[in-house]
Amino acid sequence: MKLFQTFFLTLLFGVSAMAQIPGYMGKRLLIDAEIQAFPARITPTTTDNSANTGNISGLHSRYGLGVGYVLSRSALVQAHFYTFRTGMNTVFYAPLRNGFYDTHHTFNTLSGYTLDLAYSRSRPARGHLSPLGKHRAFHAYITFANGNNNFYENGQPVENQYFSSIDTKYSIFGLGYSVTYNHILNDQFVLGYGWRINVSSPQVRLFSSKLNDNGNIFDTTDYKAYNLEEFRKAMISKFFFYDLLQFKITFGLLK
Repeated sequence: MKLFQTFFLTLLFGVSAMAQIPGYMGKRLLIDAEIQAFPARITPTTTDNSANTGNISGLHSRYGLGVGYVLSRSALVQAHFYTFRTGMNTVFYAPLRNGFYDTHHTFNTLSGYTLDLAYSRSRPARGHLSPLGKHRAFHAYITFANGNNNFYENGQPVENQYFSSIDTKYSIFGLGYSVTYNHILNDQFVLGYGWRINVSSPQVRLFSSKLNDNGNIFDTTDYKAYNLEEFRKAMISKFFFYDLLQFKITFGLLK
């Protein structure tokens, strides 16, 4: 009888221990590719050279690769690397004779990459065993972008010493929240979809002279500095809307 009790307790412990193994069937490593997209109805994409006329269409998108690791039955950490290419509208100014200035409505091509770290939680009580099922994640990310100095006006490339020579590099820090639904196929492939919201705070590093104290174009001949400030403001607006809301699709492999 004592031997039977020992065997029963050992079996019960073994089953319980197996039930607590993190990961789907003990698989804890997740490698995935992800696409993020959202309709571009406020700011232009890279193909909208005529966007300053109000013709804005297409999709904002990011493409990334990532790796994740299951910490427990309900917790998952992930790191992603994304690339992007998009566009931006800007208003620049150039001096004319007798103190007058000319206004240019330009389009600029932007490109860069994003580094993203995420911590997500699922609810095992509802059958969502990480990385399977519904996950809520918190993100911290940084985007490095480059203005490329590709300016267009009315669909044609333009050059002007007061704005085409602007050399811009900038970084955008942000926090995000996402909800993802993962499905596992053949015990090793992951198909996921969901949505994500972000709040970004562009931290712009601009390599040019600063504005004078009042920053008023009518009180300064430093048009390059003024145009630099206009570029900075356009970048803040661009990435606020670019990052605000995204839908995503994920294809992954469990190991």
